[in-house]
Amino acid sequence: MPPTLRLLFDLVGEPRAAAIGLARAAVLVCAVALMAGCSLVKLGYRGADLYTLRWLDRYADLEESQEAWAKERVRDFFAWHRTTQLPDYAQWLLNTAALLHKGPVSAAEVLALNADITARLDTVAMKALPDLATLALQLKPAQLSAIEAKFAENNAGFRKEFLDVSIEQRQETRYKTVLWIAEVLFGRFSAEQQALIRGASDARPLVNELWLAERTSRQRDLLAALRRIQAERPPLEVVVAQLKPHAVRATGIAHIPDQVARAQAKASADHAAQLAATVVELTTPEQKQRALDKLRQWADDLTELSK
Repeated sequence: MPPTLRLLFDLVGEPRAAAIGLARAAVLVCAVALMAGCSLVKLGYRGADLYTLRWLDRYADLEESQEAWAKERVRDFFAWHRTTQLPDYAQWLLNTAALLHKGPVSAAEVLALNADITARLDTVAMKALPDLATLALQLKPAQLSAIEAKFAENNAGFRKEFLDVSIEQRQETRYKTVLWIAEVLFGRFSAEQQALIRGASDARPLVNELWLAERTSRQRDLLAALRRIQAERPPLEVVVAQLKPHAVRATGIAHIPDQVARAQAKASADHAAQLAATVVELTTPEQKQRALDKLRQWADDLTELSK
């Protein structure tokens, strides 16, 4: 997997808490399938249940009975997601196209689009939460250790790729990610456009340490909650209530409990929104039209898939 795609997976789809796993899976499969090309949307989404089961097994090393239970619940989850959420995602794409069609896009409008995504993640997380609370009650000590080891492995990979490198390499990776995503939507950028995007990207503060610190904090808190659940075995409704803060914490900046970290993350999001607005401003009419056509085609694909 190329570094740019790895970074997209980390920022968009790396499972940050057990209760958010299905939400991340659903959104990630849609995002990557769309970026890979319209012809792969249906193939990618129809494999989402298998992807999710494999993800759960990689983290928790499911026992045979747990795997059979999870297979049924994941199937039901994606049946709900396909019929109730995909039409909404299609409408969101059309709304985004309308925003792009009207003219210049502001940073505030980009932040509003981000808030829309967070709201949809919250919806999906809350749907998945009772099933994942049920799974939490089934986890054994060895499985919690497996989850902890997987967290440590992922964090080591993040540190190696995004922290144990020079400032120049960090900026290069981030710029390539921005350019790759932009060109998926708008097509190829000229050398002059690329230089301006590179300048805007490099002007943003690097906050890799912040993201790793917040991620490890989430993981520690989640593991502590799972171990309390395993030791106390409270009723299911209590487990749902205990896991809910961990689920919503994973979906958006507003839920970060530490005030300083939340402010830093908000500032980073503001810079990213301004960069997105700058990219749109640099595009030619032909590039904008290409983006409009793609957004509308993706919306049609999701609408068809939902049926």
